[in-house]
Amino acid sequence: MAQSLLGWLSLWVGRSPIYQKLRQHLTQIEGSFQPVDHFVELYHSATYIDGEREHHLKRHIHRGLQHYIAPMPQPRAGTPDPQRLAVVTKFWHPDDPIYCGFGRWVGALSRRYAVDLWHIGTPTAATDGFDRVTVLECHGGQMDLEALAGHGAMAVCFLEVGRSLESLWLANLRLAPIQMACLGHPVTTAGAELDYFISGAEVELGRGAEQFYSERLVLLPNAGLELSLSPAGDLPQSLPPDPLVILCPWELPTLNHPLLQLLHKILRESRVPLCFRLLVGASLNRYNDYLSCRQEVHRILGDHFELLPTKTYPEWRSLMTQGHLCLDAYPVGVPWAIATALSLGIPAITLEAGAGITGPVPGYCDTTNVQNW
Repeated sequence: MAQSLLGWLSLWVGRSPIYQKLRQHLTQIEGSFQPVDHFVELYHSATYIDGEREHHLKRHIHRGLQHYIAPMPQPRAGTPDPQRLAVVTKFWHPDDPIYCGFGRWVGALSRRYAVDLWHIGTPTAATDGFDRVTVLECHGGQMDLEALAGHGAMAVCFLEVGRSLESLWLANLRLAPIQMACLGHPVTTAGAELDYFISGAEVELGRGAEQFYSERLVLLPNAGLELSLSPAGDLPQSLPPDPLVILCPWELPTLNHPLLQLLHKILRESRVPLCFRLLVGASLNRYNDYLSCRQEVHRILGDHFELLPTKTYPEWRSLMTQGHLCLDAYPVGVPWAIATALSLGIPAITLEAGAGITGPVPGYCDTTNVQNW
C-alpha cells in the first residue's frame, strides 16, 4: 500500500477519482497494516490526502517505525538536569526555515537554560547560543545514538518532526522525561513518543484546538515564534500588470487536489489574465514526478502556470520578487515562504479554515516590518 500511495502522489493533484481513492485507502486501513519503508512520504501525505484521517494512518506509521528501530541500541540516559534542555533538528543551516524560525527562540531559552543542540549531520549555521553541540550520524541504515549517552537533558524539543526520517526515528524514542514538538512541521505526530506540542495563541482555534493533537497543546503568545529573515536586499521592481503573477511556494504533497481546484476557481472567475508560479522545489525530483505532475496541473490550469523544480535559495528568493501576490497553502501553511514574501513587500493571502492549522503566519506581519503593503 505504501508504494501505491507514493505512485499516485504526482497524479492526485489533478484527478478527483484518484484523490477520492486515496481517501478511501485511509478509511480502509486495517489494524494489521504496518509500513516498512517510505515513512516520511507517507507521514507527509497523510495530512493532505485527508486531514480528518491523518491520525489513523500516522498511528500505523509510528507502529512500523517502532518495529524498525527496536533493534537499534538505545542511549544510556544520564541524570536529568532541570536546567538543561536539548533541541533536535536536521536543518540548522543559514536561510533554512528552521534556523530562521527558531534562531531567536533558542537565543531566548539560552538566557535561562543550558540548551544543547542535537543535530542530524553537521550544522552549518552559527551554534554560539548552544551550550553543547552533538552531531548524530547514520551508518548502514541505523542512527548512532551513542553520542547521546549521559546527555542529562530534562526536556527535548523536536523542531520539525516528519521533515526527515531521522526525526521520526528519534521522536519514537523516550530520550528525556519531557519531549515536545514545535512548529517546524505544524501538525500533530499522532502517536510519537511526545508529550507536548508548542504552538501560538494566534494560530490556533480559540476553543477546541486540542482535538487536532495527540500531544498536550501548549500555546505561547502571538504566533509562537518569531521569524528572523536575511536582509531583504533589492525589493521587487515594478512588474507589468499582465499577467498577474500569483506565487504558490508549495512542494508536493502541499500541492494537493482541493488546493488545485481552488486555483482553477480563481482562474475561472478572474477578470484579468493570471499566471500561477508553482515553486515546488526538490519534491519533484523523485519517481519522475515532474512530468506527471506537470501534465496533471496543465489539465486543470491550462497554460496559466509555471512549474519550477529545485532552485537555490537566492534563485528562489529572486523568483519571489517577481510576483504580485503570494498564496499560502492548506491545510498546512508555509509560514516561512509567506514571511519572506511579506519581507519583500509582496502581499500574502492565507486561506481561513474552520479546522486544522495553517501555520504561524499572523504574527509575522509585525515582525517583518512590512505594515505598509
